[in-house]
Amino acid sequence: MAGKLFVFVVIEILACCASLSAAKCEPTCQGHVAGDTIPDPLNCHQFYICLDTLEPTPAPFACSDGEDFDSVTLSCMNPSDPSYVCDKSCFVCEYECGSKPLVSDPWDCSLFYECAEGGAGTAMRCSGEKPFFDGYVCQSDEAKCCSCIAYCGTGDLGRYIPDPQNCRGYYQCLNRGPAQEAHHSYCTAGHFDFLHQKCSLSFPCFGLCYSHPPEECIETFVCEAEGFFPKCPTMCDPSYYECSANDVGFVVEAKQCPDGLLFDPVTATCVRDLDCHASS
Repeated sequence: MAGKLFVFVVIEILACCASLSAAKCEPTCQGHVAGDTIPDPLNCHQFYICLDTLEPTPAPFACSDGEDFDSVTLSCMNPSDPSYVCDKSCFVCEYECGSKPLVSDPWDCSLFYECAEGGAGTAMRCSGEKPFFDGYVCQSDEAKCCSCIAYCGTGDLGRYIPDPQNCRGYYQCLNRGPAQEAHHSYCTAGHFDFLHQKCSLSFPCFGLCYSHPPEECIETFVCEAEGFFPKCPTMCDPSYYECSANDVGFVVEAKQCPDGLLFDPVTATCVRDLDCHASS
C-alpha cells in the first residue's frame, strides 16, 4: 500500500509542475537581439536563430557532427570541452538516469522508472484513464509516448537504431539524445535488422510505436504484408487499410467502404451490416 501511495504522490507532484515545465521548455528570444543564436531546450545538438520579430526560427538548426550547442557561449563546440554547458532539464524523454527523476521505458509507453542511486528502480505503470507516460506524467494522449521517439542512448553511439515508425527506416547515432533527421536512412529492400545492424530481406516487420490492443481500432497502421486489413479488428466499421507491395513497412491512410457498407474483419471485404461477421 505504501508503494502505491508513493507512486501516486510522485505523479501528482509532477502533474502540478507539468504546465510550468512546458512553458520553460519553449525556445525564447527574450533578452536577445535579432540574429542571436539560442539553445534548443529539448536537444543539445540543435539551436535556433532569433528573427527580426524576436521570435525564434520555426525549426531548429543542427550543429556540425561532433559538436553540440553550448548554452553559455551560444555557439557550437566539442561537448568534451571542460567548459561545455548544456541544460538538459527540459528533455522530455529520457531512458537513462541522470538528469531526470523519472525515465521512460523505450518499448512500453505505460511503464516508467524512478531513478535512485544512479540507476532505474522498479517499473511503475500508468493505467486507467491516463495509461501513457509522456516523460513527465501519466496522461491520455498516445501520440506523446516516449516509446514513439527514435532516441540514441549512450550504448547506441556509433551504431544504428530502428525507426519506430517505419520497418525500413533507421538512424545513425552520433550524439546522445533524439535521433537526427540528417542521419535518417531507409533500406532499399527488406527491413532494418537492428540486431545485425543491416538491411535484411528475411528480418520481420514488427511494431515498435504502432502496437495496439486487439480490441481497439488502429489509428496508425503500418503495412506488414499486401492485402486489405480492418481498422477495427473486432468490430464492423466502414474504415479499412489497403496495402500494396510498395506500402510494406510504411504507414498508410485509412480508406472507406462505399456508403451503407461496413468492412468485415473476417472476410476482409465491404458488406452490408446484416452480413458482417462481427456485428453485435
